[in-house]
Amino acid sequence: MTFTLLSALIVLYFIMRIIVGLDKPFPIGEALVTIEWPSPVFAKPITYLTFFILLAWLFGLESLRDRFLRVSDHWLRIMMIIATIFAFTSGYEALWNFAMWSAMVASKPTGNPDEMANIYPNPQYPVNFVFATKIFVMLLFASLYFIIFLLTIIWRREKGV
Repeated sequence: MTFTLLSALIVLYFIMRIIVGLDKPFPIGEALVTIEWPSPVFAKPITYLTFFILLAWLFGLESLRDRFLRVSDHWLRIMMIIATIFAFTSGYEALWNFAMWSAMVASKPTGNPDEMANIYPNPQYPVNFVFATKIFVMLLFASLYFIIFLLTIIWRREKGV
C-alpha cells in the first residue's frame, strides 16, 4: 500500500505543476514530453508518470486481492465486461494515435516528433501525440492486467483454492 500512495503522490506532483503554472497546459501533455530527466536512465516525465500510475494500479489491485475473493461472481463478471470495454477503447485509441502520429511524421519529416499534437476534434485543445499514446498504452496494459487479475480470482474460486 505504501508504494501505491507514493505512486499517487508522484502523479499528483505532475498535476500540481500544471495547476500552479509551472508547465503550460496546451498542447495537453507537451510539458511532460519536451524534457528528459536525468536519473539512472534518461526518460521523459510522461514515461515516469505512466510507469508510476501503472505501478499504483498494480500494487493497489494486489493489495485488495483478498477483498476481491469475497466479491460475488455477478459483480466480478460486470467488472470483467467493464475492463474489456476499457481494453478495447484504450487499444483502439493507442493504435489511432500511432497511426496519426506516423502520418504526421511522414508528412513533416523535419519536425520534432515529440512536439507534434493532435488538433482534432477541437483545435483550441490540442493533445501531444507522445502523451496521448503513452497514456492509452498504459490504460490498455492496466485493463489487460485487471482482466487477468479477475480471471485468476474466478479460476481460484472454481478450483476452490
